Amino acid sequence: MINLKDITSELISLKLSKYFIENEVDDEGDIAISDTYRVYIRIMPEDKMLRFYSFISPEQVSGVVEDKFDIFLNYINGANYYVKFSKLKIMDNISPLLCEHVMSIEGEVSDEFIIKTIRAIQKEILKSIGVSVKFESVLAGYNHAMENHKSA
Repeated sequence: MINLKDITSELISLKLSKYFIENEVDDEGDIAISDTYRVYIRIMPEDKMLRFYSFISPEQVSGVVEDKFDIFLNYINGANYYVKFSKLKIMDNISPLLCEHVMSIEGEVSDEFIIKTIRAIQKEILKSIGVSVKFESVLAGYNHAMENHKSA
């Protein structure tokens, strides 16, 4: 069990390494996980939070045009449980996304809980990137369903 009040970057790194998850601790104490999808972990003791965050580049969501981006953002935020997605500054007519999940650093959790949380975050990010590729067809299906609902 990990007592979250006493958590350190080094402890998280050690636990990740125990499960063969490649990681490194940077100069600021953030942990970068480099396997399935790059995720960072930051311990924020002043806010009593453990922050997991990542980024989706504009190239990864190039299937979503800027004028539909807010609809896409609402869609993926509604479809995901662990990760909140936010737009960052527009680059090349499309917005990169900040992906984040926070948890309180109160109480205790198992090593497995941390690992499963990371895996769930990575899975939701990858799922959202996949939706961006076919978002126009997803949106068309949604619009069609709404039209049928209105006429019923």
